[in-house]
Amino acid sequence: MSDFFDNKTKTQVKTLLPFLFLLNLIFIFLCNLPNLQFRLSVDGYNKLLYNNNQAFYLKDARVLSAALQMLIKWLPAVKFQSVYFFVFISFICLCINIFMSIFLDFVEIDSVKKLLFVDLAFVFGFINILTQEYFLFPEDYLAYGVGLFLICMSVKSFFLDTDFKKRFGLMIIYLFLGLQCYQIFIQAWLIFLACFLLLKHKNRLSKDFFKDVLCIAIVFIFTLTILICVIQLMIKIELVDKARNIIILPKKNLFNIVSILNCIKMFFKRPIKTIVGIMFYTLMPIFLCEIIFLGTKLLRKEIKPIEFFLPFILFIFAVLATFGIQIFMFFVWLPPRVLTGLGFLLCVLLIYWANFLSEKQLNYLICFVGILFFINVYFAQSIAIDQYATNRIDQEQVLNICYRIRDYEEKNKVKLKKISFCQDLDPLLGYYGNTKYIAWDLNIREFMVNWGQIEIINYYAKRNFEKIDMPEEIYKKYFAKKQWDYYKPEEQLVFIGDTLYICVY
Repeated sequence: MSDFFDNKTKTQVKTLLPFLFLLNLIFIFLCNLPNLQFRLSVDGYNKLLYNNNQAFYLKDARVLSAALQMLIKWLPAVKFQSVYFFVFISFICLCINIFMSIFLDFVEIDSVKKLLFVDLAFVFGFINILTQEYFLFPEDYLAYGVGLFLICMSVKSFFLDTDFKKRFGLMIIYLFLGLQCYQIFIQAWLIFLACFLLLKHKNRLSKDFFKDVLCIAIVFIFTLTILICVIQLMIKIELVDKARNIIILPKKNLFNIVSILNCIKMFFKRPIKTIVGIMFYTLMPIFLCEIIFLGTKLLRKEIKPIEFFLPFILFIFAVLATFGIQIFMFFVWLPPRVLTGLGFLLCVLLIYWANFLSEKQLNYLICFVGILFFINVYFAQSIAIDQYATNRIDQEQVLNICYRIRDYEEKNKVKLKKISFCQDLDPLLGYYGNTKYIAWDLNIREFMVNWGQIEIINYYAKRNFEKIDMPEEIYKKYFAKKQWDYYKPEEQLVFIGDTLYICVY
């Protein structure tokens, strides 16, 4: 196999890409086997009942996501999760292939070992504890897959061997469409462009390098301007009343910068004490080992000072790109999927480091990275299994409620029409003791989100109950100052007339 790399051109080495695609597809499939189980996110029951309501996506200014959901109404994503799971991981493998193709344009691969290591680095960028949250929203598999693919195509367009106008136009079109699927994907666009620019210019910050940076900055600003205009137009023509999570008010945006800087400080001073911390403890050892390795080479005068400082620059740039998206949010919200830029940073650091390694050193790094990768996979699978358990416990509780509704109707000869919800003094976010990884949207109880409470009951009861507000007199009489640590239907369910009042523990 080594002879193959000795005698082949870059174009001929690219003939291995279809093989890598198949290898990655099998590998990523095995790493995400628990996600084949039918399960629902906190949005799942809502979208299962209303067949992926497009208004939800339009309010988030994800026009392409809404369009995709309209196209697949005949094959609803929530009901056909397994199909879309394969579609999603296929798109991820396609993205990795696109990036491998760009990489091979700029770097000579002289061994199968290095080829597989770089491929593993790209896989690690897309499959880690942070990106696991993408797998927890089966209803969005198609939008996520298409969005990532469009972002990768935008990156690839910049390095096409064609005239500037065509490259410029394709970059804008692909980037705009990708952001219409999910705005957070701008992180991948910025971070991977930074990586490939360094590869293209051989780690030299020359005039040509800064010309490319200027071109990318123009595309970035121009595309975001179009995106903002589209949001304003949607509001003006009353397609949506407002963008649900996106703000375009300069004063508010500037205020968010202070909040974001505080978040960055808190994040690195005291890593989030949940499963996200696994990624922090993965990223920092690799970064520190890389700096020590390059520092040793610098002292021996084997590399230039700029080559030692570039990982620092990449690190700072990626952190700003990761947290920067929050500038345009109503509030600073940092679930794992918002921090996926740190996973892309890990990939970029590994690729940069690989250029300075000997064959023997590469062996050690492969072992090190392999161990970290499978630690991430283990915890990602644990999250997926926990979500399945959360769904089952939700189901058991709701089936009990449905049984009590039928029993009440039969005994009292009345038809229940309305359901009202409130919470006790300290409601539980998840099923502690039964599940472990509970935070943000990870494994939280369906009754803890107001957009899923009536939907989950309607789904299992096969009814169409109306959700109403909790009357103050009912709350004071039955639920005020109460607190439970487990499901106790005798006290938490109150039937009066045609209405059921539920207090969520």
